[in-house]
Amino acid sequence: MSQQSRNAENEPLHNKYTVRLRDAVRSMNDSFTAIIRLAKIEKESQIADSTVAAQDLQQMHVRAANMVRSGESLMGLLADIKASLILHDFGQLNEMQGERRRELCQLQAHTRRELCDMRDEMNAAIRVLELECSPRVRTPTDS
Repeated sequence: MSQQSRNAENEPLHNKYTVRLRDAVRSMNDSFTAIIRLAKIEKESQIADSTVAAQDLQQMHVRAANMVRSGESLMGLLADIKASLILHDFGQLNEMQGERRRELCQLQAHTRRELCDMRDEMNAAIRVLELECSPRVRTPTDS
């Protein structure tokens, strides 16, 4: 499977993860901005200070909970990406394994050719030695 087709298969998954990431970060940023806005002291108000403080505190708790939920969403996204890489990366692993297998087969064939060449050279050398040594070697029965 080519790199281009693998990218085409992973494109929807990549888009889904990108949307989830943007949503979680946007939610976290919005909540943080709201908490900072609530922390500002307003000058005069017709509502009692204790009421305003209680209301601001409640909104800060809600925004903080939203930030925690966004953080958990990011952690879940990270776990999903890890699982996706583990489950969907077998194609690349199989290609790498196949490439390594081809390399080793080529090395094996090359080694066999070299061994056969060495064997042939040794046989030729042994024949030459036998021809040179055979008239000189006498058996004890020849004497």
